[in-house]
Amino acid sequence: LNGITICGKNCYTFNYKNKEETDTLKIENNVLTFKNAAISLENATYGDISLDIVYAPTVQSNVNDAIFTLNIPINSDIDYNFDVKIISNNHN
Repeated sequence: LNGITICGKNCYTFNYKNKEETDTLKIENNVLTFKNAAISLENATYGDISLDIVYAPTVQSNVNDAIFTLNIPINSDIDYNFDVKIISNNHN
C-alpha cells in the first residue's frame, strides 16, 4: 500500500507501490463495495467511514512510515458492536 486518498463521501481509493491499479472502497445506498465485491445489509445500516493515519519518523531519508485505521460502523437494533476495523502498517 502506497497511499489512501478520499474519492468522495464514504469513498476511499487505495494506491499500491508495485502496480498502477487502484482499489476503491465505498458505501453508497447502504451497499459496501470493494474491488468486485458488494455487500448490502438487510437489518442494519452502514455508518460513515472514518480513517485515521498516524505518521512515524524513520531512519531512512525519503521514507515514510504510517499506521492507518479504517473504521466502518454497522448500526443495528442488536446490542452488539458489528463495526469493521482495518488496521495496517504502511511503508513507502
